[in-house]
Amino acid sequence: MGMTEAPRRRGKARPKTAFGGRAVGPRRIRQRPEQVLQIQIADYLRACLPPPPEGPWWTHPHNEGQRSGIDAVRAQQMGQRAGTPDLLMVWRCGVIAIELKAGRTGTSAGQDATHADLRACGAAVHVCRSLDDVVAVLDGHGVPLRGRPAPLHGDAMAWPAAPADREQGDR
Repeated sequence: MGMTEAPRRRGKARPKTAFGGRAVGPRRIRQRPEQVLQIQIADYLRACLPPPPEGPWWTHPHNEGQRSGIDAVRAQQMGQRAGTPDLLMVWRCGVIAIELKAGRTGTSAGQDATHADLRACGAAVHVCRSLDDVVAVLDGHGVPLRGRPAPLHGDAMAWPAAPADREQGDR
């Protein structure tokens, strides 16, 4: 091998583009059922909840996923807690915590312990398996909604268009 030749890699050869780089094309992203549900509900909340103070402030604490050992330690040092519900809402001086579960999966022991701690502090904790479950929880707490999911089509939502005068982003 000469000085100008690149060393050969073992294993499968990677496809090249016309310009010599890696092939660019659609990547298959593995979607987990709980992530699909989470995104569907987040889209609905962004479209149908009025901004604070008329509606609740809400967020998704990013607790899931694989982390390296050092990242997991840092997250714990910064205050991340295992079992934190998927959605947290602050509404009328109270906290609504919603754990999302897809299919028949149940809550883990860590989630059960965290839910018990939240309830002991006065939070309302709910486990929801669908967008309709979340809407029912919000209705039960008197949260105003500007639209409802379409009753016949689980994927097609009857959401209002976002108001043009409202800036998109944090409020």
